[in-house]
Formats: sequence, structure tokens, C-alpha cells
Amino acid sequence: MGIYRPRAAIRRLFLVVLIVVVLNVTVFFHEPTKNYIVDTYHGALDTSRPDSQSSLPSAPKLDRTDASDEFFKTLFAQLEGAAPMKREFGWGDIKAKECDMGDVGFDSNGRDERLSYDNLAKCLQLPESNYNSLKNGHEKFVKYLSTVDTSASQLEQIYATKRGIVTVGGRRYSLLSYLMINMVRRSGSKLPIEVVIPPDDEPETEFCESILQFNARCIYFKDRLPTSLLANLSVKSYQVKGIALLLSSFQEFVLIDSDNMPLKNIDEVFDYNVFRDHGMVIWPDIWRRMTSPQFYQLAEVPIDFTKRVRNAGDELSPVSRYDKLENTVSENKAKVPMHDFLGTLPDPTTESGQMIVNKKTHLKMLLLALYYNQYGPEYYYQLFSQGTSGQGDKETFAMAAHILKEPFYQVKKTFGFAAYMDPREGKSEFQGAGLLQHDPEQDYRYWNILKTEIEGQQEKYGTFDEDYHIKKTFYDKMLGKVGDQPREHLFLHASYHKYDPWNLYNEKNLMHSDGKQFRAYPCSSTAFKGFDVELFLWEIVNKIVCSENPVKMAYIDKLKEDTDKFKAVCQFTKDRVNHLNETHDEYVSYMGATSNEKHCVDIKRGH
Repeated sequence: MGIYRPRAAIRRLFLVVLIVVVLNVTVFFHEPTKNYIVDTYHGALDTSRPDSQSSLPSAPKLDRTDASDEFFKTLFAQLEGAAPMKREFGWGDIKAKECDMGDVGFDSNGRDERLSYDNLAKCLQLPESNYNSLKNGHEKFVKYLSTVDTSASQLEQIYATKRGIVTVGGRRYSLLSYLMINMVRRSGSKLPIEVVIPPDDEPETEFCESILQFNARCIYFKDRLPTSLLANLSVKSYQVKGIALLLSSFQEFVLIDSDNMPLKNIDEVFDYNVFRDHGMVIWPDIWRRMTSPQFYQLAEVPIDFTKRVRNAGDELSPVSRYDKLENTVSENKAKVPMHDFLGTLPDPTTESGQMIVNKKTHLKMLLLALYYNQYGPEYYYQLFSQGTSGQGDKETFAMAAHILKEPFYQVKKTFGFAAYMDPREGKSEFQGAGLLQHDPEQDYRYWNILKTEIEGQQEKYGTFDEDYHIKKTFYDKMLGKVGDQPREHLFLHASYHKYDPWNLYNEKNLMHSDGKQFRAYPCSSTAFKGFDVELFLWEIVNKIVCSENPVKMAYIDKLKEDTDKFKAVCQFTKDRVNHLNETHDEYVSYMGATSNEKHCVDIKRGH
């Protein structure tokens, strides 16, 4: 009988335990994550996703550097030094009685006088002291921009990661960003994701831990800014996005609002020709610009009222096609939309729920946009939009690029709607539920095809057409007919009915009076290529909010304090998942149906 050796036995026991542990860890990390990702995928889009976190490249650790500290210290000092005087008047106080202000759609004819210089000038006349203060501050900040070092070596010390996706979280936007992240990963994207959490919404510890499995992480302001800047820093609402883009570690980024759902793999957008040619890609809204002439004056951007260069979004047709060119300057100022003239930012306005930017070429644009957002609530939001729909950060990025003469491409094809005709008793109106924004590369290709055609037939397109109509003639018959393939959608911006169960339950949206539910996108299966977006997202909502193993978020924890309400919301959520499952096959069946079959009557009624 051999001699018993305690140390050898201990070593053998330790080896056995180690093997067991390694095997368990291996199984754990190679099991598809079940706690947070919905395991059932509906529809025909690419449903591939990584089987484990290991197949997603990990982003480098985000660190402050001496260069980044100096950059942000200088930036915030310049922001403060270029501050305009405090506004002590209401906007209604400086509006002339004859001002005609209100929304004008991009496709509207017959509203030119509302869009004219004369009318826009009546609607906002700053007191001289405020105008001079704005002008001096703007001039000072633009002068600072000329000193900013944008060399590759400098940028790499501030922005360590080459490419990625940026969004903003906090409060309900953490819930929404969780859904967006799942949509990103569903598409097959492997880009790192950064969720910027505003200071007022810190901490989001559990939420931030839960998204690590998706190669996503949170960024707090304190991760990127010197401590000396944090004490007096105040950012609210629309101001957050402008600084979030500068805090992200990416040299090139796709901004995706948390309520915006990518429909395709967006990893390839950085290799798009449209991005390489411009360095900045944005998307359109449906409204005409109402920017005050005083902004262009204080920014020292001259408008040439002798040179009309476009008709709304038609920048291709010769002006002689829609304008007899007989007006005097005075008549142009009174009758022609101001933003049709050389020097102005083209129509339509911008929908800023998504954006692609290269900081190597457009860092100064982001800095000037931050300046506009810093003083947006006080001045610039009103100067840019004059109280019309969507007033906020949406115009700050395009306007900053325009002022600095930095190139950008705004998608030409106006967005579509994922929508429904309200089936509730006594209602029948069209209700937009989400915005369908188009693929910019396809749009760029089709735009250039149309441009080449028009340039080659100047006599045909340059003849005055008294029946010219911006929507019917240009958007429908020209831009709408170009290309040999249907338009691709890249984003569903669910901005109208956000995937927030508390909000939908409280407002009784998407429900009949008896509690029966109906779909938000009943006839959109073709646009989504058979993918059931609603079912996919609501299953995740149900799992992360109402299951036995929910994801902890400050927003959810706060709402759980009202236990009865929380139970009601979860019942609403479960009922919604059930309804979407019951109508899934019918929803998908509309894909490829002929126009005569696309009534969607039963599915709209929520039978």
C-alpha cells in the first residue's frame, strides 16, 4: 500500500475542482444569453447574432488623458466666454402683429409668402442690445474654432476608438436604449455602443452592467470631463445630445436616438460613398425652414436675393423651370421663400434622430453645434425654428456645418410613415406611429443619377412649366421614379409611440375603449421585409420589465413604487404581446400582397 501524501492529494483535488470550474465557465460563456435577449426572432431579415459575448470585439477602456482634459477645459471656458447676455423678454413681445407664423410642409405650394424674408423678419426682431450680444458671442466662438487642433495625432489622444454607435440613456431613455441595442445586435452589427448618461440620471449601475453583454457600455460625464468642470455643469433636454457626441470615444460615429430602431446592419455605413464624400450624413424632416433672417445677419452670412438657387428640396432643376426670373429684389423678399436663395441652408428641416459624423473632418461642426445647444433654450432654438414643430436641437448640426462651410449630405427622399388609420369608434384619422428613414447610400446613388439626367437635358428641364409643383413634379414624378430598386429603409424612428409601456398605458394609445389592442404598424410588413418589429420589441419589454428576472433600471424601480399601477402596466404589456402573437401571421401575409389586397381592415381593428 502506497504512502498517503496529503500535499499530493490536495493538489489532485485542486486540479479536479479547477477542471470543473473551467468546464462550467466555458458552458456559461457559450450559452446564448437568455436573461436579456429575446430568443425568438420573427421575420425574414437576417436574424444572426453572436452566440456569446466573446464574438463581439471589446472596446478599449475609456480613459481621460491630459490632452482630453485640456481640450474640454478650453472648450467650456470658450463657451462661457462667448455667452450672450441673458434674455429678459418673451418671444411674443418682439413679434409683429402681422407676422404669419406656423408649420409649412415640405410639399406645400401656395405658402411662399409665409416663408419669405419679409414675413420671417416680422416674426422676430431682437432688441439691439441682445442682437449685438449674440453677434459678438457668435463671432468670438467661431474665432476660437479656428484655433482648434484637429490633426490626427491630437484627435487620437482625445478619441481613442475608431468607430461606434452613440445614444443617450437615463430615465425612460435607458429602457428605450436597451431595446435599440437589441435591434442593433439583431441586425448582426458588431460595432461597440456607448450610452451617455446625463449627470441628473446617475447612477444607472444595474442597467450599465446589463448592457455589457452586448459590447455596450455607459459613459458618465465624470468619465470624460475634469472634475473642475462638473460642479457648475447643467445640461437639460435637447442640450444633452450635443455634448454626448463630444464625450463619446469614437472618431467616427453613428448617432441613434434611443427610440430609433435600425432595420439593417449599420456597420457598413462608414464605407458608404456618401459618407466618404461628405463626412456627415443627416436625414430630413417634413417641414420647411422658418429660420429668422436675423440669425444669418448676426452670423455674418450674406443672403443673395438676386440669386434663387432652388425650389425647396429641388436643387437640380434649372430655376427657369419654376421661376420666370422677372422679380425685383423687393419682390423676391416678399414673395419667394427665403431659403431658396444663395447663402441660406436648404429645405427641408432636419430630423436629428440619426446622424453619421466623422470627427476628423467635422469636429468643429460638433463644437459649434454644442454652442448653439448651450444657448439654445435662451436664443438659438427660437432663432432657428421660431416656435414651429420640432423646435430644439434638430437644426443645430446642419446649421453649424453650413456656417463653417463643412460639407454634409441630407438624404433627399423624404421619410415614410409606419402608421395606422385610427380604428377606434368615432375616429378615422391617419396616425403616424414611426418615421421610416431611407438608406443614404441608395439615396445618394439615385440623386446622382437624376442629377446627371437633368444636366444632360437642360433644354427640356429648363423650360418654364406653369404647372410645376414641388411634390407632384419633383418628389413624385422625378425623384420618386429614379432607380431600378425599391427604396430601402435604414431606420424606424418610433418617436410618436415610444416603446414605453407606462406612457402608452396612461394615454390609452393603441387600445379600444374595451381594452382590446391594435397594431401600430398594421400594414408595414413589406417595409420591414416581413420582420415583426412590434412583436420583437414588446417581447423584450415584457421580459425586462415584467418577468421574474427583470433588468434593474432607475426608471422601472421608480414606477414600481405604485404596485397597483405597475401590475396594470404589466398586464397591458402581456396583453399586447398576446395580441401581436395572435396577429403575427396575418401581419406577415400582407408582405408582397397587391395594392388591392392591402386593406389591413381586420388587423387594424384588433380582432
